[in-house]
Amino acid sequence: MRKFITGCLLGLVIGLALSTSAQHNATTGRSHSKVSTVTFSATPTFDGAATTVFKITLTGNVTSSTFSNGVAGNIYVLIVCQDSTGLRTFVYPTNWKGGVVIGSTLSTCTTQVGVYDGANVLSTSLGLTGL
Repeated sequence: MRKFITGCLLGLVIGLALSTSAQHNATTGRSHSKVSTVTFSATPTFDGAATTVFKITLTGNVTSSTFSNGVAGNIYVLIVCQDSTGLRTFVYPTNWKGGVVIGSTLSTCTTQVGVYDGANVLSTSLGLTGL
Protein backbone atom coordinates (compact mmCIF):
# COMPACT_ATOMS: atom_id res chain seq x y z
CA MET A 1 0.00 0.00 0.00
CA ARG A 2 2.87 2.38 0.85
CA LYS A 3 4.40 1.94 -2.64
CA PHE A 4 0.99 2.64 -4.23
CA ILE A 5 0.52 5.86 -2.25
CA THR A 6 4.12 6.90 -2.87
CA GLY A 7 3.68 6.28 -6.60
CA CYS A 8 0.48 8.34 -6.64
CA LEU A 9 2.17 11.22 -4.82
CA LEU A 10 5.13 11.12 -7.20
CA GLY A 11 2.74 11.15 -10.17
CA LEU A 12 0.96 14.18 -8.72
CA VAL A 13 4.22 16.06 -8.14
CA ILE A 14 5.54 15.32 -11.64
CA GLY A 15 2.16 16.34 -13.06
CA LEU A 16 2.41 19.66 -11.21
CA ALA A 17 5.92 20.22 -12.52
CA LEU A 18 4.82 19.47 -16.07
CA SER A 19 1.82 21.80 -15.80
CA THR A 20 4.10 24.53 -14.46
CA SER A 21 6.37 24.03 -17.44
CA ALA A 22 3.42 24.04 -19.83
CA GLN A 23 2.51 27.51 -18.54
CA HIS A 24 6.11 28.56 -19.04
CA ASN A 25 6.01 27.08 -22.54
CA ALA A 26 3.07 29.32 -23.44
CA THR A 27 5.15 32.41 -22.67
CA THR A 28 8.47 31.29 -24.17
CA GLY A 29 7.46 29.06 -27.05
CA ARG A 30 9.81 26.34 -25.78
CA SER A 31 8.59 22.80 -25.11
CA HIS A 32 9.24 21.63 -21.55
CA SER A 33 6.53 19.05 -20.97
CA LYS A 34 8.63 15.87 -20.72
CA VAL A 35 11.13 14.15 -18.48
CA SER A 36 14.59 15.07 -19.67
CA THR A 37 17.15 12.28 -19.35
CA VAL A 38 20.50 13.75 -18.39
CA THR A 39 23.48 11.76 -19.65
CA PHE A 40 25.66 10.51 -16.80
CA SER A 41 28.70 12.58 -15.98
CA ALA A 42 30.67 13.01 -12.76
CA THR A 43 29.72 16.70 -13.10
CA PRO A 44 26.26 16.88 -14.77
CA THR A 45 24.40 20.10 -15.56
CA PHE A 46 20.64 20.46 -15.11
CA ASP A 47 19.32 23.25 -17.35
CA GLY A 48 16.16 24.78 -15.90
CA ALA A 49 15.40 26.58 -19.17
CA ALA A 50 15.22 23.26 -21.03
CA THR A 51 12.84 21.32 -18.76
CA THR A 52 11.48 21.06 -15.23
CA VAL A 53 11.86 17.29 -14.73
CA PHE A 54 15.33 15.74 -14.84
CA LYS A 55 16.27 12.06 -14.64
CA ILE A 56 19.81 10.74 -14.34
CA THR A 57 21.00 7.17 -13.88
CA LEU A 58 24.21 6.90 -11.89
CA THR A 59 26.82 4.68 -13.52
CA GLY A 60 29.54 6.23 -11.35
CA ASN A 61 29.77 8.80 -8.57
CA VAL A 62 28.65 12.39 -9.13
CA THR A 63 31.27 14.56 -7.45
CA SER A 64 29.58 17.90 -8.22
CA SER A 65 26.59 19.04 -10.26
CA THR A 66 25.17 22.31 -11.57
CA PHE A 67 21.64 23.70 -11.83
CA SER A 68 21.40 26.72 -14.14
CA ASN A 69 18.91 28.91 -16.01
CA GLY A 70 16.04 28.32 -13.59
CA VAL A 71 12.77 30.22 -13.97
CA ALA A 72 11.60 31.83 -10.72
CA GLY A 73 8.43 30.16 -9.46
CA ASN A 74 8.90 26.94 -11.44
CA ILE A 75 8.70 23.58 -9.70
CA TYR A 76 11.65 21.32 -10.55
CA VAL A 77 11.86 17.55 -10.07
CA LEU A 78 15.13 15.64 -9.87
CA ILE A 79 14.99 11.85 -10.28
CA VAL A 80 18.28 10.15 -9.46
CA CYS A 81 18.47 6.41 -10.17
CA GLN A 82 21.05 3.84 -9.19
CA ASP A 83 22.23 1.47 -11.91
CA SER A 84 22.37 -2.32 -11.42
CA THR A 85 25.52 -1.90 -9.31
CA GLY A 86 24.10 0.62 -6.81
CA LEU A 87 26.02 2.34 -4.01
CA ARG A 88 26.75 5.38 -6.23
CA THR A 89 26.95 8.82 -4.62
CA PHE A 90 25.43 12.09 -5.78
CA VAL A 91 26.29 15.68 -4.88
CA TYR A 92 23.44 18.17 -5.38
CA PRO A 93 24.09 21.48 -7.11
CA THR A 94 25.21 24.09 -4.60
CA ASN A 95 22.06 26.11 -5.34
CA TRP A 96 19.70 23.17 -4.64
CA LYS A 97 18.94 23.44 -0.92
CA GLY A 98 17.64 20.67 1.33
CA GLY A 99 18.01 17.66 -0.97
CA VAL A 100 17.43 14.20 0.52
CA VAL A 101 20.34 11.74 0.67
CA ILE A 102 20.22 9.63 -2.49
CA GLY A 103 19.30 5.99 -1.82
CA SER A 104 22.06 3.48 -2.52
CA THR A 105 19.99 0.39 -3.33
CA LEU A 106 20.69 -0.95 -6.81
CA SER A 107 18.12 -0.31 -9.55
CA THR A 108 16.01 2.12 -7.46
CA CYS A 109 15.39 5.85 -7.76
CA THR A 110 15.26 8.85 -5.44
CA THR A 111 13.11 11.89 -6.22
CA GLN A 112 13.45 15.43 -4.93
CA VAL A 113 11.11 18.32 -5.68
CA GLY A 114 11.88 22.00 -5.27
CA VAL A 115 10.76 25.49 -6.21
CA TYR A 116 13.19 27.93 -7.78
CA ASP A 117 13.14 31.30 -6.00
CA GLY A 118 15.34 33.13 -8.50
CA ALA A 119 18.59 32.10 -6.83
CA ASN A 120 18.11 28.62 -5.33
CA VAL A 121 15.95 25.54 -5.74
CA LEU A 122 14.34 25.09 -2.32
CA SER A 123 13.29 21.51 -1.60
CA THR A 124 9.58 21.34 -0.84
CA SER A 125 9.50 17.79 0.53
CA LEU A 126 11.70 15.28 2.29
CA GLY A 127 12.18 13.47 -1.01
CA LEU A 128 11.39 9.84 -1.75
CA THR A 129 13.90 7.00 -1.92
CA GLY A 130 13.73 3.38 -2.97
CA LEU A 131 11.30 3.86 -5.85
